[in-house]
Amino acid sequence: MKTLLAIAALTLLLPACKTTSSQDAPAPTPPTNPVPSSTTPPTSTGPEKQSSAPSTITSAANANPEESKVLAEGRQLTSLFYKGETASIWVQMTEEMKKGLTSEEALKTASEQLAVQLGSETKVVDEKILSSQGFLVYMRTASFSKWHKPMNITWTLDSQSHIAGFYIKPVEQPK
Repeated sequence: MKTLLAIAALTLLLPACKTTSSQDAPAPTPPTNPVPSSTTPPTSTGPEKQSSAPSTITSAANANPEESKVLAEGRQLTSLFYKGETASIWVQMTEEMKKGLTSEEALKTASEQLAVQLGSETKVVDEKILSSQGFLVYMRTASFSKWHKPMNITWTLDSQSHIAGFYIKPVEQPK
């Protein structure tokens, strides 16, 4: 069975984020594969920061003005990615993200592969904003027309709203 597309999945802090919501979804933990391929699920690369302190978690319904801004930005970035409008995403990325992805064309290719392999988004299952170590994280859990598992779409924003992390991967089931 063909697995998910190769997305250069770069995130800097998600291992430190502990999530809680009505869905009780576990926090994302980036895999250790440094280079994604078309035969493996999306992975994370980049420096990993660990923290024993829990993060601030806000559901979309309870967001303060700063978190509401991140919610709107996350929704916009996701929409642009789904539409393949990656040039405007590329200019918002940190230099580290750009190095990891190598080019805007690679990001566009990932967007196209997502559409082919997962199909269109059919339902937003959950959205939340996480805060950790000076970063704000938009996490969206969604269902897709061609994929049997919900997927996490995650955008990590730094203090200047630059994209410091991004990945798409299946929701991990509790062990």
